[in-house]
Amino acid sequence: MAKVFYLGKQHGYRPVAASIVLDRLLSIGVLAVFAAVLYWIAPDPSPRFVLTRAVVTAMAVTLVLIIVLAARGTGGLPTRLAPLGATAVALAERAQRFRHDMAGAARQPLVVLQSAAVVATYFLALTLVYRAFMTIFTPARPDFMTLLTAVTTASLLSNLPVSVNGLGLREQLHALLLQPLGVPREAAVAISLLIFAHLLVSSLLGLLFWLRLPAQVRTRWRFARVMPT
Repeated sequence: MAKVFYLGKQHGYRPVAASIVLDRLLSIGVLAVFAAVLYWIAPDPSPRFVLTRAVVTAMAVTLVLIIVLAARGTGGLPTRLAPLGATAVALAERAQRFRHDMAGAARQPLVVLQSAAVVATYFLALTLVYRAFMTIFTPARPDFMTLLTAVTTASLLSNLPVSVNGLGLREQLHALLLQPLGVPREAAVAISLLIFAHLLVSSLLGLLFWLRLPAQVRTRWRFARVMPT
């Protein structure tokens, strides 16, 4: 919403919103597929993982279908909704224009591969951080693939729109998913808060650099960050 607000007046609200929605669909969709694949190949340490595996797999399938729909379309939605009246057709046409704004980037295999590479690299590195924390502060020594599964699942489900920026939900998920791996509840919540604090600090550092840029350069930088290539 903030990106649309800042960029919409200069570059158009619909294309900016479409770019941001596609960015979220790709990042969360790739993460969901990554987590689902891990669930089916990693050791299962707890019956609790059976339920989360089903939820994550369903999310992965749903998000992949939405991305395919964004790229390929519905084959004439306004025509199919014509019997419902002019209002339904107008809404369908607006939705179709919004989808067309996403389709160009969504059809590029390189864009999807780049998203997958970023997600895989980030979560492999993040899991190494989790393992180092557990080695120092807990007796738990979970299998790396199982830990990677828990880390990706916690991040994926934290995106569910049931709390502000995942606050509270993220901590509960860490406790729920890491306890079966032998991590004490307090340690699971602690690492969740530390990771969130890291994101806040890095964001504040980015804000300081951004404020030091001239206004014209800052506007171009915002546009380049939001719009897909």
